[in-house]
Amino acid sequence: MKNFKGITLLNNKTMENKSDKPELYSLQATFTQEGSCIDGGFEEIVIQLRGDLGLDYMGDGFFTIKTESWSVDNIQELEELFNRLKKTIQDNGKI
Repeated sequence: MKNFKGITLLNNKTMENKSDKPELYSLQATFTQEGSCIDGGFEEIVIQLRGDLGLDYMGDGFFTIKTESWSVDNIQELEELFNRLKKTIQDNGKI
């Protein structure tokens, strides 16, 4: 990231700095659950909401997922995690 007279360059994209306040760049949620009956232990999944120019500037972003093991019985269980993260963001006045 480089700053040039009020312009910030990130990944060859530009934006004007709107204020001197810190800008929200990304958010991360870490979920844990008991492991599956096969693996035991516990499982962890990390979901990030990121924007290449920051969430404040873009008004939305994209999700990234990191896990070594996360078991679900159906796709709706994953959708609930994403919805929970988005709701938390919306309830706190962002995005």
